[in-house]
Amino acid sequence: TASDPHLPEWARRLPLPLGLLGADQIIAVSPTYAAEILTPAFGCGLQDFLKTRSARISGILNGLDIQSWNPRTDPALEVRYNFVNLEERAANKQALQHQLGLATEADVPLLGLVSRLDPQKGVDLVVEALRQLAEQRWQAVLLGTGDKLIEQALRQLEQEIPGRIRTVLTFDTHLARRIYAGADILMMPSRYEPCGLAQMIAMRYGCVPVGRATGGLKDTIIDDPNPTHSTGILFKEPDVKDLVSALRRAMALYSKSAIWPLIQINGMRQDFSWRRSAQAYAALYRKLLAERNSEAEVA
Repeated sequence: TASDPHLPEWARRLPLPLGLLGADQIIAVSPTYAAEILTPAFGCGLQDFLKTRSARISGILNGLDIQSWNPRTDPALEVRYNFVNLEERAANKQALQHQLGLATEADVPLLGLVSRLDPQKGVDLVVEALRQLAEQRWQAVLLGTGDKLIEQALRQLEQEIPGRIRTVLTFDTHLARRIYAGADILMMPSRYEPCGLAQMIAMRYGCVPVGRATGGLKDTIIDDPNPTHSTGILFKEPDVKDLVSALRRAMALYSKSAIWPLIQINGMRQDFSWRRSAQAYAALYRKLLAERNSEAEVA
């Protein structure tokens, strides 16, 4: 009932907590986030209640529309490609650099950000991290719109490090696709990320994600001690120090021509389709239906 002692008083008048109370199963959009919501940091005041329902909480990753997000057929790209002819991807980097007025240098790592500009996404960490990495060779394209203070900080950063950063403060799906196909590294330093799609899209397009080990980022990015088995890079804490360290590691791997393409191909070969997710949902629904039928027979 709505008088469940574990449900906070404020939650007893809101439809979402009451829905969680009455649900046969609570499904988060990633396995890691399903565990995170049981903690004070992620539970938003419902963690104690959710712990009482932990046996009925599971996580299933969201999927991608792999027909739409397909570098082999994407009309937004300068040159279409897949992991078989990965070397042709370089033309998209060159085209993106040219479009944004960056020097068309193939050997300089191009860092990308495609995000809502919000503290949740850790974009403020990117600003300070790039400032601390100014002595290294890199370029960056930052696409998004949102928090006005973050927008202002990105504009200021572009002026501080001239000729190397392009900030595009708008919502532009066409440019986003060109960034996924042209950038070498995608930055996702999220403070929390229930699932996240940008890292999946990036991997599908051969853009290596650097993400915080939270939520769906932790579940989809493989950061193996042997980098030839990795699909990206994860870092633990949502702070500038860890992000800087992760970006340094990414750029060091980028310079290793025998390893970097293997990381790209590993990511491109991952199955992030809705077919995989739908099969998991279908299996869960069948289990719940069998339980319901079994209860009815006993009654």
